[in-house]
Amino acid sequence: DAAERQALLDEVTIQETHFFRNPPQVRALRQHVLPELIKHAEANGRRLRIWSAGCSTGEEPYSIAMILRELLPASAGWDVKVLATDVSQRALVAARAGRYGARAVMNAAPDELARFFVAHPDDTYEVRPEVRELVEFRHHNLVTEAVPFPANERIDLVLCRNVTIYFS
Repeated sequence: DAAERQALLDEVTIQETHFFRNPPQVRALRQHVLPELIKHAEANGRRLRIWSAGCSTGEEPYSIAMILRELLPASAGWDVKVLATDVSQRALVAARAGRYGARAVMNAAPDELARFFVAHPDDTYEVRPEVRELVEFRHHNLVTEAVPFPANERIDLVLCRNVTIYFS
């Protein structure tokens, strides 16, 4: 049944990821891709949509939201959303909680840790509200479900690294 299928998916999906994973890709996003998308959006209604498909426990969409906060510090007048989807309900619960251990933030620079996280005494880091408000998490199966947004909605960037790394 559906509950048993979901339990199986939660067990077999790999939830190994961290913030700012793969520095060359993050650098390209920060220096080229996102600035170009922002420039285009500035000229077309200040609306930006990014889809993180296979978001796992949330590190990828939160990393994108952090970069967007860097590039758009004054986001008033902007309509920005990072849609983050995953097939694992367990991963989405962790993503929505937004609290991570030291391993997950190992690629974050000290200034990024200070700016985007609240450090807790138990050596965990919680994503700050101004980052979390940009990200919406939804359950979604890439294989069996249609795209999780209206057909007429423009998506500016689709990230699916956490899925494609497992393809040969």
